[in-house]
Amino acid sequence: MQLSKLTPTPRKLHDIFSETATMISEWAAEAGVDLNSVDVTAEMADHEREMEAAEQDELSEQARHYAKTVENWFGNEFVSDEDLHDDVMSAAKPVSEDLTVSDATEIIQWYQFFISVKLIRALHNPPGVDEESDDDDLLSFDFTATDETDEDEDVDYDAVVARANRMDSNGSAKVALVAIDRSMAGWRSLQLGLPEKAHTVNPILVELDRLRRSTEKRFPRARDFIRPGLDEVLSDFVS
Repeated sequence: MQLSKLTPTPRKLHDIFSETATMISEWAAEAGVDLNSVDVTAEMADHEREMEAAEQDELSEQARHYAKTVENWFGNEFVSDEDLHDDVMSAAKPVSEDLTVSDATEIIQWYQFFISVKLIRALHNPPGVDEESDDDDLLSFDFTATDETDEDEDVDYDAVVARANRMDSNGSAKVALVAIDRSMAGWRSLQLGLPEKAHTVNPILVELDRLRRSTEKRFPRARDFIRPGLDEVLSDFVS
């Protein structure tokens, strides 16, 4: 094969570099890394330490334990995928509010690892972030300025970043709590649809309830957080 066929064209190289630059910028924004800083390595190390601390947090460990519990339960109760399919299809009739056993199984498995991911994100906060703050401005992503000024020098960017971090924590914790609620509903529906397995589900519901309580205790304002497009109360339309 000729080398020329393996060598990207200048146009292709430009596209690759452009996509890579975009990816790096997005990652840096996500990780809170200043690409213009000469000490990027130190910032990356700080980010890694913060992530490690979040992953080792007791709340994260609880969520990972739940995910493992789900895996073990399905492995023990359904020896093969065929067994799972047979039980699910035999209980295809809705068991609660039009939720079938198949729906319940899908919900449980969808959120199995999702909860842990969202809690780690909620816990990944720079030092000084107060999850118990009473500031109602931290319960939505509305960045509307309270001071009528367009002067950049009047903006406390450190405060803006700190506020964004606190909002992100509440938002991620809210999503985790919603996932826990839906998972509990899924397990309860599974109990109703597969009564012969109901007793094996009870410990899982207890574990999920403990995780829910721990999350609410750690992020007491999370339930009040308003997710854009999901939690806003729409006003009545008046023509």
